[in-house]
Amino acid sequence: MINFDQASSSFPKAPNLPEAVAEFIRTGASNINRGSLNISYEASQLVYKTREYLLDYFGAKNKQVVFTKNVTESLNLILKGYLKNGDHIIISGLEHNAVMRPLKALEKSNISYSIIPSDEQGSINADCIPALIKPDTKAILTTAASNVAGNILPLRQIGKVARLNHIPYFVDAAQLAGFLPLNMDVLGIDLLAITGHKSLLGPHGIGAVILSDEIGKKIEPLIYGGTGSVSDKFDMPESLPDKFEAGTQNLIGIAGLLASMRWLKENHIQVLKNEIALTNRFITGINELSLKYPIKLIGLNLEQSGYLIDIEEVECGLNFENLKKNYHLLEDRELLIEKIHRTPVVSVYSDEIDIASLSFYLESEGKIATRVGMQCSPLAHTSLKTFPKGTLRFSFGYNETIKDVDYCLKLIKEFFSEE
Repeated sequence: MINFDQASSSFPKAPNLPEAVAEFIRTGASNINRGSLNISYEASQLVYKTREYLLDYFGAKNKQVVFTKNVTESLNLILKGYLKNGDHIIISGLEHNAVMRPLKALEKSNISYSIIPSDEQGSINADCIPALIKPDTKAILTTAASNVAGNILPLRQIGKVARLNHIPYFVDAAQLAGFLPLNMDVLGIDLLAITGHKSLLGPHGIGAVILSDEIGKKIEPLIYGGTGSVSDKFDMPESLPDKFEAGTQNLIGIAGLLASMRWLKENHIQVLKNEIALTNRFITGINELSLKYPIKLIGLNLEQSGYLIDIEEVECGLNFENLKKNYHLLEDRELLIEKIHRTPVVSVYSDEIDIASLSFYLESEGKIATRVGMQCSPLAHTSLKTFPKGTLRFSFGYNETIKDVDYCLKLIKEFFSEE
């Protein structure tokens, strides 16, 4: 199988992940804050190390890490726990249903939202935000990158607008965390929601919210129960992360996430270089096919993406070798988010055919996995003018090759030739 559906869930995972998970199960599968055994202490140390690693990885000084099972749970915690009757929030026109469905439910509590418009390419202009701000606006929340078009939003510019207007900025980084380094403090992000199973190459069922104590005080828990702390009280602890971590944590997932992030940090430049090369090749091929067949690219083209076509000659406009040597330096990592404007997620659309038939053809003839339809993002498709048909989405990972992309493009050409 060729997995061009990495945006749904990465596979294969980081190579060290299976052994790290197995080792934890063999030697340390105890609970934290709930026993006097040495393995309970070791499990607590594992959780502590993972929290510290996440804070460093995402440039989050003076913040806390709350573990969840995924970004959807994180966003429900944020939206349902933070917004109160009569509040208003600003979102982008590219949001996933993990944002839209909670907001739809919260309309019953007199909570409203305004949408930062997106053009048909999926571009967002932060200059549109001030006109949307109301006296009762309590937050700006956007995705970091569209799961349909692949566009990376102008996070720094949105963060600047938020700070100038004294409004917290919350970011859903499901599609960006792991692909590019994110520094919360530099970008002006007050709260970051991540998941482990996508570009962080970790296991399913583990995610996190990274936030300040100040924001945490304003959020009500989503789940109530035992925490192993302040156990003489019926009320939930006020301190973070215990306030939001009732019940036994997914310690197996935490062990796997720490392992995958360590591997990714060591190998990130090579992973990034491969994913950009595959995306380059695929977009170039789709552009060529669109000259003859009824298929078109959705989202940014190569020049707008910050992807230069001759990757071998110019290395995408970035000095990868220098970046690899100095990856620990903040200023070098920051180059990436400034130069690259799309993830390795590419959607295609057709006015003339049922795009699902192309997806079926690729799977049946070439064992190529893709994602067709709404991708759980009808708002984004409305903005991109691809609603209600949806798109066929391709997303690339570190394990696929140029040969795989060329084979896929060959099958797409054969499909249209047979139509």
